[in-house]
Amino acid sequence: MIETCYVCLESIDIEKLAPYVCHKVNADGIRYRHLWHGVPGHRPYYASRNEAKIVAGRFLDNPYSSPELRKASQLILDSLENDPEPKIQNLLNAVNSTIYCY
Repeated sequence: MIETCYVCLESIDIEKLAPYVCHKVNADGIRYRHLWHGVPGHRPYYASRNEAKIVAGRFLDNPYSSPELRKASQLILDSLENDPEPKIQNLLNAVNSTIYCY
């Protein structure tokens, strides 16, 4: 079943990515988002996969991070590995990085 992430508006195959999908229930029904935006209860959401990877890596590298934070960070990295960036987004990023403003 394909749903739309309410944070980044990308499509999510919630059956394939079940362990890496968060949801919330509101008056409009159930809304879904990628886990890599942040574990439940974490704010603000990570805006990009790259930001999520960097911050989660920092928490894992920090010897003072709590066991709970380390576990959540590892879960975010696992979700990124299992939910790669869509190919079209990779293409758009490559195109945008080669455009220069004059």
